[in-house]
Amino acid sequence: MARSYRLRSTPWLLYLGVLLVAALAGVTFLSLRQEWRQRIGQSRGETIFELVQDTVPSRPTETPGVSAWLHLELKRYRQHIADPAKARLYGEIADWHDESSLPAFLAELRAPLATLPPRPAPGDTPRPLPESALIGAAAGGGPGGPGSGPGGGPGGGPGGGGTEPPLQFRVQRYLELHGQWFALTRRRAVDTADVGDLSAPANRFLLYATHHLLAAGEALRTALASHPLPAVPGGQAPRVVRLYAVAEDGTLLSAPMAADPGSVESRREAALGEGREFRKLPELPTFVPNEFVFRFDFGAPAAWRSRAYYSGLYLDLGGQGVVATLLVPVRDPGTGYQAVVCADLVFAIDWQDFAAHIEPPMAAEVVRLDAPAREAWRPWTAMAAHGRAGAPAELRAAVTALAAAEGRAGRAVNPFYLYHGTVEGRGAVAALQVAATTWLVTLFPVTRSSFALLPAALLGLLVVLLLASFEASRRRTERAQWKAERELAEKQNLLNTMQVPLMVVDPNTDEVVYGNLAAAGLGIASGTRARDLVADEPRAREHYARMQVADRGSRRAYGVPLRVRGESGGLETRYAIVRSVAVTAPIEALRADERHRLAVLFLVEPEADLALWRADLEGSTRVDERRKLAGLLAHGVDSLARVLAHCLERSGSSGERGASGGRGASGGRGENGGNGENEGSSENGGNGDAGFARWLAFYLERRVLATAWLLEHWDAEPPLPPDCSIEAAQALATVASWREIFARVRDDARLRSRLHWDNGVLAERPPQGSEVLRAAIDWPDDYWFAAPLRGGFGFFLGEVLINAVRHGRPGSVPSFAVTLDPVRRELLFAVVNELPHAAAAAAAGAAAARGIEAYGGRRILERLAHLCDWRDLRFTRDESTFRVSWRVPVSQRGDPRGAD
Repeated sequence: MARSYRLRSTPWLLYLGVLLVAALAGVTFLSLRQEWRQRIGQSRGETIFELVQDTVPSRPTETPGVSAWLHLELKRYRQHIADPAKARLYGEIADWHDESSLPAFLAELRAPLATLPPRPAPGDTPRPLPESALIGAAAGGGPGGPGSGPGGGPGGGPGGGGTEPPLQFRVQRYLELHGQWFALTRRRAVDTADVGDLSAPANRFLLYATHHLLAAGEALRTALASHPLPAVPGGQAPRVVRLYAVAEDGTLLSAPMAADPGSVESRREAALGEGREFRKLPELPTFVPNEFVFRFDFGAPAAWRSRAYYSGLYLDLGGQGVVATLLVPVRDPGTGYQAVVCADLVFAIDWQDFAAHIEPPMAAEVVRLDAPAREAWRPWTAMAAHGRAGAPAELRAAVTALAAAEGRAGRAVNPFYLYHGTVEGRGAVAALQVAATTWLVTLFPVTRSSFALLPAALLGLLVVLLLASFEASRRRTERAQWKAERELAEKQNLLNTMQVPLMVVDPNTDEVVYGNLAAAGLGIASGTRARDLVADEPRAREHYARMQVADRGSRRAYGVPLRVRGESGGLETRYAIVRSVAVTAPIEALRADERHRLAVLFLVEPEADLALWRADLEGSTRVDERRKLAGLLAHGVDSLARVLAHCLERSGSSGERGASGGRGASGGRGENGGNGENEGSSENGGNGDAGFARWLAFYLERRVLATAWLLEHWDAEPPLPPDCSIEAAQALATVASWREIFARVRDDARLRSRLHWDNGVLAERPPQGSEVLRAAIDWPDDYWFAAPLRGGFGFFLGEVLINAVRHGRPGSVPSFAVTLDPVRRELLFAVVNELPHAAAAAAAGAAAARGIEAYGGRRILERLAHLCDWRDLRFTRDESTFRVSWRVPVSQRGDPRGAD
């Protein structure tokens, strides 16, 4: 054993496995590093893809990545709206993809935009605003400033000459109709100095478009007053900031919504502000590109009629921040007027909450300025000056750096809706005009990817710990295995020393897997079937099979005769006690696993080991048989024998008295007539007793034969072959015989004492009549039943009647009833007797509570009823009566003279 342990202490295979694990750890480390680099590239690609894959509204912009990022953030903002209804409506605003319809809650705005106004009256044309009106507006604080004349005035188009340079590709004008100011921008090729000249198609468009926008504005105000839009996503309803019409030649006519529609100054300020916004992109021929507004063909009415288009949320070129555009194509075949009419809506978004929910590593802050920029300015300086003190430090530092660089450059820039710059070492900063005076400043930090050194170190430490734990566990397992093997060897030596056979059996195949030396000495070797070892006896094989499937848990112990090799080398039958347990864990030394069972055999010698047990068993069996015989003889036979002896004694006494009387007569006393009468009576009584004695002796003989039959068939099982048939006449004769016996016993106190019936029914006469047994028998003559024992019915009935007479109340009369159930073909027998008084009843109940002898009267009746196949034998007791009842199946005899 020590040598094998030393061999196991050099596990070169284990160390080879450790080296393999180390090599795999290195390969894993390199694979992790390569995968890490690949994932970084994928993340960068995914970021770029997210910025460009989503559809961005078609607006000219120099920063498509920032606009795309804002568009994605606007869509994600829905997740942070607490109200589910508002979140759903905002989702429709941000995610609407149907280009031919409007969101459901905005659908009612299509009709005011699409309805054509009545044809203008002659002379009702828009008029260009005079230069004095613009100068007056400038003098009143208007944003145009001196020289920003109408229609491009001096220096700004025809009649220009202002401080602002003229536009290169287009002309800008201001018009007025019915008190509403309009801002107009169109290409120079279609412009005319006289906007009232309706011979030019471009001027006819202005005529119909101005009236259309006036009517649409009034209809929108009416519709919104009657059906206000829901407040989404904030606490205010969406607001229409401008209405405008776009012609196919690029002409844009805008009617901005003034803050105070009733104020002329407010309308003028709104129009001038709209004009300034049009000048922010001087290199473009129009304010909006045709590919955005004309997505249909006016020549195919079915493709655009009754449709409306929705742009989604985007940054407005007109300085209103984040807006959404509703677009409706219109066409008047009578006048040739065709255009798209648009409405820009601003939604009340809580931009501070929006900035707080932007996902890291980006950091954002909302800056609110005093007023929109109207001339060249320094945006980063303004952002740094109006930023909050609680803004993220990285963002505040980046904006400060951009403001400082802006101050060093000393150059101002024109107002625009988006500014962006890069700060070395910090990242990119973008400022987006999300409302008229509200800017969203966002930092996109530079993220430097670093190698995951700490996880790699932890992985290496984990590998070392795993190897150390593995080695410790291996050593502990080896010590435990060595100890278990040593203990098993000791137990094996102990079993071999004690010559106790041990074997391992596979219960699925009943094959012996392993047997020790003692088992091999009995001929039990590997490959032997355990079932073949059992003696070839049906009961032994059945008992063995039952023990293999019995649900007795994991442990079993049972005895069985086995055919094993004896000392002489031949097979012999030996009784063995088998102790079997389930194998709960593999035992390599025994070649056993969880499927097997471990069995230990204890061979016993019948003559030596079982002598004491067999002696006790035989003694108890003899006592049991003696008690059975005594019980059968004591119930009925002794009582009938005493009655017969008493009758014979009376017959002998009567004969002697008769002989004495004869001698007296011959002696001279014969004249006494009384003596003759007495002699005759004695002679008659003797003859009656003799007849009864002969019947009783014959009945006693049959009773003894019935007792012998019952003793012989005590353990038999019905049905038994029939031996006789019982009919109604036999029952009547049996009842009459027992009546005569009970009458004799009642009239003879000496006989009653010999029978020990002094406390029963016959101890007193009934109050009325001399009846000893009432019988009510409803048993037609053509019904009978078979019995396996001749005299068995009389035996059974006599025992029941004797018990009723012996244990009944003195002076009462037991009753015997037989009732036919023609439906079930059964006879119901019942014997009822009254119970003694309370004291006697208590004594009888106490005696019954002490137990019933195994072969007492009740047991004899139960066994006889079982052998005769009589049903429902019941012993019932109530407060005053005791009842014995049973059922007997009967057959009906057919007419012997009729055909079957």
